[in-house]
Amino acid sequence: MITDFKPPAYLQDFNENQKKEWSKAIDGWTNEAINIEFKENNLFHQICQYYNPLHPPNELSGKVLDQKLVWNAFPRTLRIGKGELWEAYPSSEKLVKLSSCRPSLSTAQPFYKGPIWDTLSYRPLDEYCEWRETKPPYKI
Repeated sequence: MITDFKPPAYLQDFNENQKKEWSKAIDGWTNEAINIEFKENNLFHQICQYYNPLHPPNELSGKVLDQKLVWNAFPRTLRIGKGELWEAYPSSEKLVKLSSCRPSLSTAQPFYKGPIWDTLSYRPLDEYCEWRETKPPYKI
């Protein structure tokens, strides 16, 4: 179990307070996603796929699973929705509300619902894929 969420790519430009606030934000967003799964999708007494590594597994967090890594890095998800690369790239530069449907998967539900998410936007760049695997004696 980890003790905090580190800044993206372990960047060193956060001071100690910013590091704590970053970890607190990621922890809160993760817990909110877990709660949304249970409340809005009626998952009580079922397995949730979210897991918050800051907290021991409980009835609101998913079980830790070992599974194959699926690589859906940029521009794959946009290309699925748009069809061609020349259509996918321009859509990656447009701001999208976190509460709206995803531009690449218009039939999918929005990421989040609620007033705070209507105020936040993102660019649908999904090229940030990260994993860690340890296999003796090598570390990837």
